[in-house]
Amino acid sequence: MLRGFSGWAKHRKLILTDPATALRPGSQPAFTGTVLDAAAQRALFRRWTGSTAHPHERLAGLPALLHAASSAQIRSLTIAGANHAQRTLSIAGRPFPAPLDPVSWTAPGDCLRHREALRTLNPHVIVTMATRTGDSPAHQSYLTRILRRAGTTPALCRQTRVSQLVTDLDPKLAAAAPGMCDAGLVRYLASNVDSDRLERTPSIGRQPTRALQAPPCTP
Repeated sequence: MLRGFSGWAKHRKLILTDPATALRPGSQPAFTGTVLDAAAQRALFRRWTGSTAHPHERLAGLPALLHAASSAQIRSLTIAGANHAQRTLSIAGRPFPAPLDPVSWTAPGDCLRHREALRTLNPHVIVTMATRTGDSPAHQSYLTRILRRAGTTPALCRQTRVSQLVTDLDPKLAAAAPGMCDAGLVRYLASNVDSDRLERTPSIGRQPTRALQAPPCTP
């Protein structure tokens, strides 16, 4: 921030020399945001797989919670990016179309049916009353407002999924499919431990409990 301000001040000739030229950014800070616990994720999943939630709310929540899609990526989804034969969605910034599970695939389908009722030529999947007469995506605050009904935000759902992927997989593998920078995902590993996973993980040197043992194979 200091380097940016000093560069701006020098460009405007408010100062003669840039005192922040020699400054270099330090190590990347650890992720300090909040994530949803397992109970909250299950509650949201049940809400968005039911029939009571608005189609826009379901499309705003499921791709973020299950596929780590950002708010901008969800708003930019278009009709042409949906492949009904392969059940994939072309998400901006990702190297290849994202394959969707059966639950996630129903969300864009419901939005497309809701879109037909608006009789619009807007190419985006999410169309509001404000955008039905144009071709622009929904406003950046629209998804935040619609997910407020469920008590969450797109960013909270997305960072929950990203932290789970980085914890369970290598950061390079977790960054490959979403087209993200693996160096930026390392911050999710620092000083962050999923307490729910620790509670379900047996201690070293102890025998796993009966609940954690695999059921016997039947012939």
